[in-house]
Amino acid sequence: MNYVNLNNNLKVPQIGIGTYKVENIQEITNLIEYAVKANYEMLDTASYYNNENLIGEVFKNNPELKKHFLVSSKVWPSDFDKDNTKRSIENSLNNLNLDKIDIMFIHWPSEGFLEAWKVFEDYYEQGVLKSIAVCNFQIKYMEKLLVHANIPPSINQVELHPYLVQEELSDYLKKSNIKIQAWAPLGRASKEMFNEKILVELAKKYNKSVAQIILRWHIDKGHIIIPKSTKESRINENINIFDFSLELEEIKLIDKLNRNHRFSQNPDDEEWLTKIRKGLK
Repeated sequence: MNYVNLNNNLKVPQIGIGTYKVENIQEITNLIEYAVKANYEMLDTASYYNNENLIGEVFKNNPELKKHFLVSSKVWPSDFDKDNTKRSIENSLNNLNLDKIDIMFIHWPSEGFLEAWKVFEDYYEQGVLKSIAVCNFQIKYMEKLLVHANIPPSINQVELHPYLVQEELSDYLKKSNIKIQAWAPLGRASKEMFNEKILVELAKKYNKSVAQIILRWHIDKGHIIIPKSTKESRINENINIFDFSLELEEIKLIDKLNRNHRFSQNPDDEEWLTKIRKGLK
């Protein structure tokens, strides 16, 4: 395992496991047990994922399991005011059966995120949140937050993969001493991406899968990653990437696959951001 230090000195593993769209107690139980067995040390969820209570149930039934993980969660934009942000954080603590949450994220940069951030800062100063962070913040939102924040975010979690390299954002965050974390690091397992010639060739060269080549590309670029799977074989495969490194020229060749293509929502879509702020779907 590789580790990185956040700007508040919290040490985090460079790879964790995601839980998006895992909403079944048996699948959550299996995922957590497989992840522990494979030596994962970080678990990512969100209030929006509707599985915090399931994760908390697993932790309650087996308290030893939660000792293995740094746990992160997120506050959804419909809760971006003082009282609702507090309520969301408290609900996450209760649902997860935790006294403290290691990393709490603003989920999207909808209107009201500055008010929510002030609540985050209060909980951080109380020690209830060990680190506070944001998701899906483009540079313009980061600049707005940093002007008003007393405590800068430690991480910006964004969609990032070989078809969406986000080099300008990565450079900005590096200069601001904010780590970048990739969600959908495998580009939703895009068949087109997985058939890219350079990735197939590197997989053969290193005797690894294409998925492992992509994840190693992330690691070598300094990203924190949270690939998700409920299959034990994939969970094991995804973390088995620390016995090789890509050469600099190989990293650059993968960078050239960039298409600025998103598999999910565009954080610059103001209409969509307004819609989720109002709790609409």
